[in-house]
Amino acid sequence: MQQNNSHTTDLWRSFIEVDGLHSAELKRRVFSFLAMSGIALVVFSGLLLANFQTYPWLLSITLLGALIAVFINVVIYFSTRQLKYCSIGIALTVLLLSILLVYTGGKENTALYWIMFYPVVVFTMLGVRFGLLLTALAIGAIAFQLYGPDFGQANYGHVEKSRFLSGFSLVVFFAFISEYFRDKSHQAITNITYNQKQKANTDALTGLPNRRFIDAIFLTKMEKNTAELLPMAVIMCDIDRFKAVNDNYGHDIGDKALMHIAKLMQNQLRYSDVVARYGGEEFIICLPHASMRQAVQIAEKLRKNIEEHPVNLESGENLALTASFGVAEVHSVVAFYNAVKQADEALYSAKRSGRNRVATL
Repeated sequence: MQQNNSHTTDLWRSFIEVDGLHSAELKRRVFSFLAMSGIALVVFSGLLLANFQTYPWLLSITLLGALIAVFINVVIYFSTRQLKYCSIGIALTVLLLSILLVYTGGKENTALYWIMFYPVVVFTMLGVRFGLLLTALAIGAIAFQLYGPDFGQANYGHVEKSRFLSGFSLVVFFAFISEYFRDKSHQAITNITYNQKQKANTDALTGLPNRRFIDAIFLTKMEKNTAELLPMAVIMCDIDRFKAVNDNYGHDIGDKALMHIAKLMQNQLRYSDVVARYGGEEFIICLPHASMRQAVQIAEKLRKNIEEHPVNLESGENLALTASFGVAEVHSVVAFYNAVKQADEALYSAKRSGRNRVATL
């Protein structure tokens, strides 16, 4: 809607939401987080209670610390809904526990079997980037303990160590493949849905948002983010004697005139402003946090710009155009359409007063 394609894309993305897909992805991650937390609480407390007297003291203390850390992360999540940071907290807690579990050997040197699930959980909770980072840390720390110098860690057989690393690496690989292509599929579906919404809310001729955008998307955005957009000014613009342009030059020249006007207005507005084609030769301009005085000045600047920049026809002729403007203010969401009506009435007052002017009620 503004001066360049990149900003136009950014502005579209700021208005068009793909709520259903994002909601499903969020639910999946929340379920993974809660499932991991619940299982961790049950398993850690069960192991601690059943083996407190037989576990090495370091492992018992680590299990207790991990149990407390998981519980705290769950409480923080329900208090703040900061899913990402709480998931990272859980993943780091389990990673630390896994490293210490390998160090102590666990009960009867079964530690290596307990940590095979870690890559699947961390990729599911945190996605590809954090999944790769944390599993790489796990492999590095565990491999150092298995093949590094002796500093008091448990002893494992050569075959057991090689089988564990091979199996763990395969789990990492397939967890990565699964999450990577799941994420790519999600992005593809999101882009398709976004493009369909954008196409449905775009005027095919001028590339501007259409009236449906104002009614279905802009108003929804205003309701959700009132402080971001209100108060605002609304400008209605109508090309003067446009029917005569179509009658005298043909509809193809009329289309060219509409595209010309649309581009002129785009290039004169702020990044936060929204201009849409509201009907045949009528445009609506929404100016967030603009006063009536500022809106009148902007409308006057647009009027002069249209008047001073005729359409260059292939025949070499310059087709002069003018436009009339009506301005109104909006202070609440429910008053938006009343303001549009007032701006429209002001527009036709400008028409009756001789056209090519800006009017207010």
